[in-house]
Amino acid sequence: MEWFDDYEIRARIAPTIIILLPIMVMFFSIFQIPESLITAIVSLGLFFIVIFALSFIPRELGIKMQQELWKKWGGPPSTLIIRCKDPHLSLELKKQLYKKIEKKYGIKLPHQNDQITDPNNFSKIMDSVFNRVRADLHEKSQDERWKKQNAEYGFLRNLSGCRILWCILSLIGIIGCLGGWVFYKNDLILIGFALNFIIGVFSIIFGWLLSPKAIEDAAFRYAEFAWNAFLTLP
Repeated sequence: MEWFDDYEIRARIAPTIIILLPIMVMFFSIFQIPESLITAIVSLGLFFIVIFALSFIPRELGIKMQQELWKKWGGPPSTLIIRCKDPHLSLELKKQLYKKIEKKYGIKLPHQNDQITDPNNFSKIMDSVFNRVRADLHEKSQDERWKKQNAEYGFLRNLSGCRILWCILSLIGIIGCLGGWVFYKNDLILIGFALNFIIGVFSIIFGWLLSPKAIEDAAFRYAEFAWNAFLTLP
């Protein structure tokens, strides 16, 4: 793992900022931006430290959701799309991949009938193969598409994995803004309330209605790009 590479920023940092946004909106609408430059710089520094420290939460929740999704889909996309009967990749491309895997790793993949009669064995073999493929891609691949797609998949997966937490923090932000307005009667707080209400509604729409299809599409695109990039490796 590289600190603050494209994947870390999009898949961990960005979801963390998004789910904490209601709390930030509540805080700044009530207490406003510090007038002192030093205070503002210190606050910003502490903010990024907190974001980085908490960014492990979306990652863990995302991985937990991933396991549930793979169970629903019937396995990881990297395994599913390379099966003989799967429609995502052409039969000719799969033949090239099978030959490449056998040549590069000395692993002969089961034929179509064996894949059907013993899918668990095929999945175990492919899990091991794809771990090696992914390591080789990170080390040798010049194709950046699979990396970008992996970051998009990680972002959607992790953000969706935090959907309950996102809703809770949005509710806290809404209640906090209402409480702040009772005490301070500041119009800025009402704006914060409106923003948090919108965020809360969107967290529900995205988390339960939009994200399942978006995650699935991103996951299978990542698998397709990764296998295509694998063919270009020396």
